[in-house]
Amino acid sequence: IREEFRTSSRPSNAGGHPPPVTIHTWLERFNKQKPHSFEKATAPVDAKNWISHIEKIFDVMGCEDAFKTRLAVYKFEGNALAWWKAYKQAKGGDAWLINVTWADYKKLFFLQFFPRAEQERLKREYHSIRQTNTETSTEFMQRFLRLIGLVPRRSRQRTFSGVFAVLPLIISCVCRIRMWLRLPMLLATMRSSMRGIVKPT
Repeated sequence: IREEFRTSSRPSNAGGHPPPVTIHTWLERFNKQKPHSFEKATAPVDAKNWISHIEKIFDVMGCEDAFKTRLAVYKFEGNALAWWKAYKQAKGGDAWLINVTWADYKKLFFLQFFPRAEQERLKREYHSIRQTNTETSTEFMQRFLRLIGLVPRRSRQRTFSGVFAVLPLIISCVCRIRMWLRLPMLLATMRSSMRGIVKPT
């Protein structure tokens, strides 16, 4: 991976600071953000979360697209690093890598660590989601929210029947939250009322 950072690229003027002119400058800024390493995904959410984590750092840095792929793969370790080295070599090495956009990289990454078959399975579960007899309302809501985070935005344009199926549960959860937020005020009111009713002995 390290030899990939010998290549310079065009400058950036993000944040009004003097533009970094080499990958070395971006790498220094990137490492200051303490990015997480990536070795493998034991579950699809691991791959999704890592990409979100890296993109959050890129947004803060104002990083140009031309540098993103090389910075991200710098944090590969173990299985992920072995896969990337083999894939890059098969595609033509650094000459190919320099032209890989961030969008292209994410497609490759998710195909490897979030396979299409798994994506389709989660989409089917999302579109047909119903609370089972064995899960509580809280467990169902957690599963529903997890699927929202994993299913692509374009796939969330689902039938209204599924939305209406979970709507009462969502409303119920919101009402419970509001009740708990109001609980201290209600208790204070009750204590105040009791002081006027119960005389001290």
